[in-house]
Amino acid sequence: MKKYLPLFLLILFLASCASTIQYEGELNEKGEYHVPVNPMNDFGMTASNVFFYYSNLARATKFYTETLGLNVAADYGFAKILQVAQTSFITLVDETKGMHKSSEPKSVAIALITDQLDEWWDYIEKQDAQIKSPYNPKEGRPHHGFVVIDPEGY
Repeated sequence: MKKYLPLFLLILFLASCASTIQYEGELNEKGEYHVPVNPMNDFGMTASNVFFYYSNLARATKFYTETLGLNVAADYGFAKILQVAQTSFITLVDETKGMHKSSEPKSVAIALITDQLDEWWDYIEKQDAQIKSPYNPKEGRPHHGFVVIDPEGY
């Protein structure tokens, strides 16, 4: 698979926060934080889903399922919805049926947050994945991570 990776760029940034996330705002009646600087809270957002468009959907699906280990939550043939976390999804779309082309600029990064970054790095190093930036934790940084490129350049 490595021979295909230089053709395309997907940046997959894996980060681990060194401390607990600090929220601004107050707890609401449900015990949830209401952050006044984020109006999306007022609309009751419960999940996120990012869409990526591919010329070779099968190859992209293989990378996300076999290399990264994500599960397919829904398969529509021309689109595969992969579950990252309970309410976090990545949708892979065949460019011939989607709203965008795979040749459009790809200036996006996915940050997957984990408390097990060392183990995640050990796993990724054993995969046939193109690593753009290796894991190099340094004391004093607000977070640590590494960058992996998917088969079509995200």
